[in-house]
Amino acid sequence: MDRSPPRHGSLVYRRHHPIEGTYDSTRAPPKRPSRRPQPLSLGQAKTPRTYGESQTAPTDCSVCLSTIPSNPLLCANCQIWHDARHVFQCLRDPFEFAKRSSSTLGDLLSRDGCVVCQEIARAVTTRFGTSDPEICDGLLLANITCCGPYCLGESAHQELDPWFLERGRQIRHIDHQDLRLDDPSGTANWSSLKDESRTIKVVLYVVITAPPKSDLPQYMPELDSHTDMPFHPNIKWPPDSARGIHRSMAENVDGLPQPTLGIPLEIKYRTSLHTLDAVERSKTPYIDIKLCREWLQQCESQHGTKCQVDDPQMVLPRGFRAIDTHRLCIVNMDSSSDLSFAALSYTWGKSSGSKEIQLERGNLEDLMAEGALKSCEGIPDLILDAITLCADLGHRLLWVDRLCIIQDDASSKHSQIQAMDRIYHLASFTIVAAVPNLPGLGLPGVRNRPRQSPLWNHTRRFHPKTRVVVDNFDNTVMDSNWNSRGWTFQERILSRRRLYITRFEAYFQCNTFSRQEDLGDIAAALNPWSWNLPQYLSTIPTYTSRNLSFDSDILNAFVGIGNRFARVMNTNMISGLPERYLAQALLWENSEHTQRRTNTRDIPSWSWAAWKGRVHYENNSLLDKLSTGTLVQFHYQDPMHGLRSIKEEQVWFFKGVDLETLEDLPTTDEEYPEMRFMPEADISNREWRNCPHNPWAVPAQSLDSDGRDIASRHPGCLVFCTTMALLHFQKYEAIDRAWDYLFNPSDFIMCDILDGEGCKVGKVSKLHKSWAMQKFRDRRKNAVIVLSAGIMSEPSRYAQTHPILLNLGERKEPDANASPWYLHVMVVERDEPTGVYRRLGIGWVETRLWKQCKPTWTTVVLV
Repeated sequence: MDRSPPRHGSLVYRRHHPIEGTYDSTRAPPKRPSRRPQPLSLGQAKTPRTYGESQTAPTDCSVCLSTIPSNPLLCANCQIWHDARHVFQCLRDPFEFAKRSSSTLGDLLSRDGCVVCQEIARAVTTRFGTSDPEICDGLLLANITCCGPYCLGESAHQELDPWFLERGRQIRHIDHQDLRLDDPSGTANWSSLKDESRTIKVVLYVVITAPPKSDLPQYMPELDSHTDMPFHPNIKWPPDSARGIHRSMAENVDGLPQPTLGIPLEIKYRTSLHTLDAVERSKTPYIDIKLCREWLQQCESQHGTKCQVDDPQMVLPRGFRAIDTHRLCIVNMDSSSDLSFAALSYTWGKSSGSKEIQLERGNLEDLMAEGALKSCEGIPDLILDAITLCADLGHRLLWVDRLCIIQDDASSKHSQIQAMDRIYHLASFTIVAAVPNLPGLGLPGVRNRPRQSPLWNHTRRFHPKTRVVVDNFDNTVMDSNWNSRGWTFQERILSRRRLYITRFEAYFQCNTFSRQEDLGDIAAALNPWSWNLPQYLSTIPTYTSRNLSFDSDILNAFVGIGNRFARVMNTNMISGLPERYLAQALLWENSEHTQRRTNTRDIPSWSWAAWKGRVHYENNSLLDKLSTGTLVQFHYQDPMHGLRSIKEEQVWFFKGVDLETLEDLPTTDEEYPEMRFMPEADISNREWRNCPHNPWAVPAQSLDSDGRDIASRHPGCLVFCTTMALLHFQKYEAIDRAWDYLFNPSDFIMCDILDGEGCKVGKVSKLHKSWAMQKFRDRRKNAVIVLSAGIMSEPSRYAQTHPILLNLGERKEPDANASPWYLHVMVVERDEPTGVYRRLGIGWVETRLWKQCKPTWTTVVLV
C-alpha cells in the first residue's frame, strides 16, 4: 500500500508542537496505540486566518482531502463535510479555542454557492440581525468560529463512529489530533451500513466575536462545558446575562469565555454517509406527539411493577373531579373505578390584570356544562394548552388543581390537598410545565403554539472530546423556576411518569428510563425513593430550600410526601415529623437566617416547618444522628384527641429495648458492624449509670399536673419529662482561620456549652450570630434539656481508639478516658407568662460531664 505523500504540495503531515502551539512539518507522524492500526490519513495544511487582531489560527485536525471527491455544493473550506466519515471519525477541533480558524460574516455571505456557509450566515443574521444599518455593518466584520458539528446523542454517534464507545458504556475520550479513520476507503468500520440516503442531525456551535472598537451591542456570555478560555476576575457580570456577540478584549487583558450560538442542522447524504446532498436548518416547532405516545406506551407495557401503582388499595378522594378534554368541561368522577387520567404540574403565574378563572362554588355548575371551557374567558393559556396536549396524547381526563378543586370551599379543598399523594401517584402520567406561566406563553410546541427558534436555545451542553451533544435535563428542567417551587416538589416525586415540556423540547422520565426528544435515551438520574428514615432526613433540606408564595403552605405543600413516608414507615406525621422516629427528627439545624415563618403560629417551634429557609440533618464528623438511644417518653397534645403518648420505638441505637424491664444495656456484637470501636460493655453500663439521665431512670418519671394543664391550652405541643440544666454559652474558638471559617461562617457561629464553673461540657450547633451575641452580652443562662442518647460516629470512635495524624503532622495518641457516649440536647427559652418552652437550637453534651451541670428532672411543655 502506497504511503508516499499526496500529489498536492499543500498536503503534508503536520504535528502540533506541545509547547509553542506551532506545527512542525519535519517531525515524523506520532505513533498510534498498538491496539489500533496506524492510519494512512494525512493532515491538511491550511492558510492561517486571523483571529481577532493579533492571533493566528493554526490548522484544524483533518484528513487528506485527496480521498474525498469535490462537491460543487461546498466551498473549498467545507469540502470536508462531503463525507460523514471524515467529519465524525477524523475531524477534531483544536483543544485550545483560540487556535480554531475563523471567517467574518461577510466572508460567509460571499460564498453563496456553499450550503454550509450559507446556513451559518443565515443563522447568525437571524439570531442577531437588526434594522440598524450601523450594527449590520459591524456584524459583517464579526469573526465566526465554528466548533463541531456534534452528534445529537451517544447512540447516534456510536453508529457514526464505531470507536465512540469501548468496553460497554465507557466513552473513549479523544485527543484533538487523534485521526480515527484507519484506512481511506473506510470499508473496515462502515461495512455494516446500508448504501442508502441518510440524514444526520447535529448541532454546529458558532462563536461570534465582535471586531475591535465595534459599536455592536455587548451581551454577556453563559459558560459552556467546552470553554477553556481564562476568565478575567475583574469583569463584573450582570445577573441577567444573555448569550450573544462579545467585544474583542484589549491585548493586555486575558480572553473571556466566548458566547456561543448552537445551530441545529440536518446533513443529508445521498448514499450512506458520503456524497453530501443538502444541509438544512433543523426545525422542530411542535412537540413530537407520536414519540411521546411511544414513551408512555413503552413504559406502561414493558416496565411492570417498577412503574405501576405500588398500593392496590389506594383510591382517589371523595369529590375528585377532572377535565374532560373531549367535552371541554369539568366532570365529577366519584363513582368511577379504574380511572385513567393525567395530571398537570405547573406554577401559578402572576395575574396579567384580567381575572383568571378558578373553580368555585358559584361557577361549579356552569363549568360542568359541555363546552364550558371552550367559551369561558380567563382560563390561563398554559392550562388550555395542557388540555390540548392531553387530548393529542390520547387521554381524555386531565386533573388541574385550579379547575378541579373548589378553591373557596375550605373543607373540600383540605380533603383534596390531603390526598395529593394519591392523586399524583394514581395519575397515568403527569404533564410538567417547566416553563414560566406567563400570559401568551402557554406550553411551547403544543398544537397551534410553535416553539421559539432553537437558535435561542442556550441550554445545550456538549463534549469536545467525544463530538457529541449531551443531555441538558438538569440545567433545563431541574434548574427551572418550576423546580424551585415548594408545591411542585411533591408533584415530581409522587408522579410515576413525567412528561416535561420546556421552551425547546420535551423530556420523559419514569422509574425506569429517561428520554429527551432530540437525543433519545439520556442519563438523567432517576434516583428511586426508598421512603425510609435516611430518605426523610435528606428530603427535608431539599424541600425547605424551595420557595413558597405563602408561608402558611409549608405543610400543605409537603402533605403528599408526608403521607407516603407515614404509610411506608408505618407511623403518623405530626407537624411534618414522623412519630416513630421523633428523637432523630427533632435534631434538625438551621442553615439560614433564624426567623419564624409568618402566619404559622399553629406550627410549633420544634418543627422545621416553623422556620424560614433551608434546614438540614447534618451528620457531622462527631455524632451519628441516625443512631440514638431512647431517654425520653414523649407525649403529644393532639388537637383532635387530646394528650396521648407518642408512638415511638424504644431503641438503644441499633437494638430495640423495653425501658420498663431493661437491666443491662445491649452489648455490641458482630450483628451490628456499625458499632465497632466501642468500649467494653461493663464500662458503658457504668458510665450511663453514673449519668443523672439514664435509661433506667426514665420509667420512674411521669408528667406533673401543672404540665398537663399547660399542655391542654396549647394544641400541637410536645410534653415530656427530662433533665434540665441552666448553662452559659460562649463562642467556639477555632484553632486557626480555616477552622474558624468552617465552624463560624459569616451569619452563624458555633458555641461551647459551659457548666457553672466555666468548664466546657459540650457544643451547640450553629446559631444565628445576632441571637447568639445577645446571649453572650449579658451572660444570661439558658435552659438545656436532654432529648436522647447519642454516640460518636464510627470514624470519630476509631480516632479515639487508634493513633492518628493531625493536619500539621502532630501525632495524637488514644485517650484512655475518652468516651463515645453523648447526650443530644436542645437549647430552649421559657415564656414566663404561660410556662411553655420554645426551641432555640440543638447541641450535644458529653454523658460523663452532664452530672457536673447539676441537672434536675422536670416536665417540659414544648411549643
